[in-house]
Amino acid sequence: MISGCQGPGTGGESAVATYGQTTLLRQDLARMIPDSLSAADSTLRASQIVEAWLQDQAIAEEARKVIPEADARIKPQLLAYENHLLEQAYLDWMMDQQNSTLQVPLEEVQAYYEKNRDKYVSTEPYYQFFYLKTEQPNQYKLVNLIRSDDPGQIQELISWAQDNATEFRLDSTWAQDWELERVSNGFYFGNIRNASLATPYPYQHNEGDKTYYDFFRMIRKIKPGDPLPFSLCRTEIENLLKSQQVQKIMEETRSRLVQQARAANKITTN
Repeated sequence: MISGCQGPGTGGESAVATYGQTTLLRQDLARMIPDSLSAADSTLRASQIVEAWLQDQAIAEEARKVIPEADARIKPQLLAYENHLLEQAYLDWMMDQQNSTLQVPLEEVQAYYEKNRDKYVSTEPYYQFFYLKTEQPNQYKLVNLIRSDDPGQIQELISWAQDNATEFRLDSTWAQDWELERVSNGFYFGNIRNASLATPYPYQHNEGDKTYYDFFRMIRKIKPGDPLPFSLCRTEIENLLKSQQVQKIMEETRSRLVQQARAANKITTN
């Protein structure tokens, strides 16, 4: 039976389905449906969950009929699984509580990276490049500025771009393939992925009735199979080391809680 009324033993809470004396509450159903779904998809997903729940109840009822002491046989597994879920919920809660306060020293992150370099291998290409797009023609000095590795000239280029460019990328962070593809419009020197390192490429393209003048310089490339640089691994390593810290706190919490339980005479062993 699917309903929106109160079911047996719900304590006044709204039930969406009952099977015999077992009830599926609306609030429990809501927890099983992702918030990201549309209204139509949520309704469909709710119907699927209810149907699966009813089938589960039917199987459970039949199992109790044909298997002697079925509930007693599975009780230890149920208790272990319940404890596992509670432990995971507590660990997740602890992660939320500790995440904003846990700090991993940069030196520790770098040391882990150096010790485990072989674990961090690229599975996709990455690129470092400078790119600038402007509507102003005849900016010949930009070729020399974008070619330079001198910090002063790079800062001069950035200052010019801030005042005159419609778009620019003038830092050394790593970009994925789609970001490189996005700036290739009008690049007539072949495949932009094969651009020679340190060579400035001026090119132009039209967008509607506007003409844009682009400047591109490839700095470094990473191919699949190449070692990943530290900057691309840092966040992952920090999260790993934070997780290890939380696991250590969890183990200390286990011992402390058991000691407290023993002190309160809650524990007996034979």
